[in-house]
Amino acid sequence: MQDGHDTAHPLGAPYAWFIASGASWYTIWGMQQVIFSWLLVGVLQEDPARVGSAQMLMALPALFLMPLAGTLADRFGRRRVLLVVHVLSAGVAAATAGWLMSGRLTLGGLLVLAPIWGSLMSVQFPAREAILFDVAHADLARGSAGTTLAQFAFLAVGNALAALTTQFGTPMVLAGQSLLAALGILPLPKLPRGASTRTASRTEAGWGATLLEGLRTVASIPNLRLLAILTVANGLLFLGPYFVAGPILVRDVYGGGAGDVGLFFMMFPLGTGLSSALLVLRGRIENGLAALVAALGLGAACVLAIALEPAFEIVLGIVFVWGCAGGVFITMGRTLFLEGAPASHRARVVSVQGMALMGSAPLSHLLTGLVAEAFGVATAFRGAGLAMLGIVALACLRLRRDAKTTAAP
Repeated sequence: MQDGHDTAHPLGAPYAWFIASGASWYTIWGMQQVIFSWLLVGVLQEDPARVGSAQMLMALPALFLMPLAGTLADRFGRRRVLLVVHVLSAGVAAATAGWLMSGRLTLGGLLVLAPIWGSLMSVQFPAREAILFDVAHADLARGSAGTTLAQFAFLAVGNALAALTTQFGTPMVLAGQSLLAALGILPLPKLPRGASTRTASRTEAGWGATLLEGLRTVASIPNLRLLAILTVANGLLFLGPYFVAGPILVRDVYGGGAGDVGLFFMMFPLGTGLSSALLVLRGRIENGLAALVAALGLGAACVLAIALEPAFEIVLGIVFVWGCAGGVFITMGRTLFLEGAPASHRARVVSVQGMALMGSAPLSHLLTGLVAEAFGVATAFRGAGLAMLGIVALACLRLRRDAKTTAAP
């Protein structure tokens, strides 16, 4: 036994059931990315500022719910949290299908749906990440890489399924999304319960104190603190260009439709899947933080290349390379956060990772939409890429200083 967890190999039965549960969630989330974006840019033909505002509303709940979600998962059970999320997701998708069939699609309706989906994503994230440690702690590097591979492979599957709206209609695709969400309930009883901290938490200073514990833990560990800052930068500078500027680029520059938006979204998870598969084969990377910084630099170069507006096929290839860099960043970040978290606060610490990434997304989406509206979509990509290159340079200076300190006698 170790840390109160099952010591099964990460590729054993508990890990397989964990991947099965994630397959459902990430497929429906990949579908949601394309469907929501196409309804905005293709069906309603909204301008960039409104697209950015709508995407901001989807990301906004992470800023407020992520710490609470981590505390809920630690205190009341991770499987229970995931069960509620899957049931609600199935219901929301089915209700949306019925709403679209009624023919009353409006921007206002999408603005209501956006924070609902954002809330579901925020609540499930800490619980799912904490279960990953439970099922893969015996070889966390490969377990994290395998999870990233599965996550983005199924995101790509969801993107591809959503592109079928042109053949079968959005209501039918949403009905399939509802069914997949319901099927995600089936693996949950096979997952480990995880260590409960509910009894211990009763002696603490209440919910307000527990919500801050994850932040305090991350702030007290230098490498986790730097990792959190880089994760914020990734969310602030990359999410808006991908989710907001990307579909607008496809529509306005290349004249693409729903299938092309699906292709744009699909190339990133395909690239992430490739790099994650290579990391599964390689195993642990000794200097994971340096690899993470290098991945951010490659991502910045890709964003700058997209700003040049080459042929659409070349853009798809660039997004694929961007996804390869993303696979390294996500896997290394996932591993470092889980390894650095105390067992009693694991979901709360992981919630800081989610809050750093998705909590910065609302501002990223809003700013990207406003910049694209005022100065053009290429400028939105260019500004994000240059800003990230500056942050990468500062991070490299920090890593170089740390290396000199360690090497000093």
